[in-house]
This record gives sequence, structure tokens and C-alpha cells, in this order.
Amino acid sequence: MKKITKILALFMTAIVLMSSFSIMSGAISSKSSAKELLDYYENCIITTSAKEDVVKANEVYKVRSTANYSSLQGEDLEATKEENETFGYGDGTWQEDKFTEIYYCDPYEDYYWEGRSEFVDFFSIKRDIRRSELKFKSVKYSKADNGDVTLVFVYTSTFDGGTPSTWTYTLKIGKNNYLKSYSINRYETFVEYSIGGTPYTVKHETVDSFNFIYNKVDVKAIELSENDIVIGKDEERIITVAVKPDNATFKDFYINWDETEYDVADCEVLEDGTILVYATGKGKTSFDVCSYTGDVVETVNVTVKYTFAELVKEFFENIWEEFFWFIWMLIPIPY
Repeated sequence: MKKITKILALFMTAIVLMSSFSIMSGAISSKSSAKELLDYYENCIITTSAKEDVVKANEVYKVRSTANYSSLQGEDLEATKEENETFGYGDGTWQEDKFTEIYYCDPYEDYYWEGRSEFVDFFSIKRDIRRSELKFKSVKYSKADNGDVTLVFVYTSTFDGGTPSTWTYTLKIGKNNYLKSYSINRYETFVEYSIGGTPYTVKHETVDSFNFIYNKVDVKAIELSENDIVIGKDEERIITVAVKPDNATFKDFYINWDETEYDVADCEVLEDGTILVYATGKGKTSFDVCSYTGDVVETVNVTVKYTFAELVKEFFENIWEEFFWFIWMLIPIPY
């Protein structure tokens, strides 16, 4: 009886797995339901995209607002434009913000939270549906000649003030079921009032887009022009960095630094990829140059030395500060 139970359990498990992965096999089409298409996307980021060693996304975030002044006339229109000119959108359109970033997300299980990687949770539409109480509106499916699938989901939500918001997700998935790009275009239209009290509408739009790159070649080594630096007070030193091999997917690196040592020296990565080290005090410290893949770490030891003249100068400066503070404390304060 126990053997039959085990066989049935294995059989049911196989059925569940086959049904969950059947969507991944390319069975979806423009005739698939919205639920099937959404399940297909969610399975892509869970069973393929998140299984890669490292995911890097180039993010572009834009915010734009556009006012519709068609309901305003004459002096009211001119006065409203003049007032809005102070905020930089007298013509009715203004760019509030735009930035680009590199987004790193580690899908290793060590970084999972409640069984899901940050990557899966961050790019999950189902998560947004639950958290923002989104309501489904429409979905479009298309497949390119190279096998890439594009999905466009449209949802709506309502703010506490009753302002409706539209969320448009555009997803491009490669034929290997890896997520290639992900964007959210969110916009809402709300009412503002002119100088004369006439209502006019403003469309507020945010676009957050990510293009993904998957790791293929790990970093094997980091070569620094110097690993041991001796500098004087207020001096600077440039360290060049070479990440090997040359065809490594992620040649980016970051600095791991003990913040308690900032009174000795500090450093920063410059735009050209070099590291600037500058002395802030006296003593010894160190920092690590780390790769995002391959777990490569190179340590830089920094020693900041003072000359004898600088030590004498610092000594008398400290004495003067203490003396000045002592005299200041002796001065009576009138009430």
C-alpha cells in the first residue's frame, strides 16, 4: 500500500511539474488567455532568468508632466502660465526628473527572502497586482522572427483621492525564455486650478525601463597598479584597475571600505575607472577592490605619514585650539 502511495505521489508531482512547465515550452500564442500569458512571464523570471549567476540591468527612469491649458482663456491663461513659469513649465510640459543607473541583483539562494530572490520579487507583475490592487484591462502578445516574445499588459488602479492610474508593462522575452527588457509606463491625469479658479488637467507620466545582460564569463583577476601606498598628508594617488579576462561580462567593480578609517584616508572610483585615494589624516588603513562575478578581491594598503615639520605644526595647532577653547570658557556670558 505504501509503495502504491509513493507511486501515486510521484505521478501527481510529475503532472504538476509538466503542467507548470508546459507554458514554458512555447505553447503560448496570441490566443492564450491573460492568465496563461502572465503565468508564462512569471515562470520565465523564476525558472530561467533568476537561475543565472548574476543579472545586471541598465535602468533609465523618466518623469514628465504635461498640462492641458485648452480650458483657459485670456488673462487667466497668461497669468497661469506666468505662475507656472516659476516652476519651469510655463509652456505646459516639464521634465521633472531623469536618471540612469546600473542595477545589480543577485539571484543566489543565499540572498533569497522568504524563498524568492530579490530579482524575482522586484520584477514580478503579480507582486504589483497584490500590493497596488491593480485591475486587469488588456494584454497583447507578439512574436518576432528571431523568436523574441513581446508582452504588453495594461492595468489600472485608483489613488485614495479617486485619481485613476494606468500601468503599462512592456516585456521582451528571448526564445531561451530569458527576460531581455522590462518597462513600466505609469500615468495618471489629475485636475489643477488656474489663477482664476478654472480647472485644467495635468497628465503625470513615469517610465521605468530595464535592459538585462546575463553573465557568461566570470572575472578571474583584478590587476592594480599598486597594492601598497605610502602618501603624505593631503596627498592624492591614482590607482589604475585592469579586470581580467578582457571578455569578462561584468568588468565593473566596487570598493569595500571600513568607514571607521575615513579619518586616515578616503577613496572613490572616478568616471574613467581609476581609483582616487587621498589622505585625510595619519595612520594605516586598507580597502578591498571587489568584482561582481567570480568573487575576486584585491586589497590596497594605505599608509599616511606626516613629515617632522607637519607633526610639529599639528602639535602647535592642537595646543592653540585647546588654549583658545580654555580662554573662551573663561569669558563670562552676560544674561
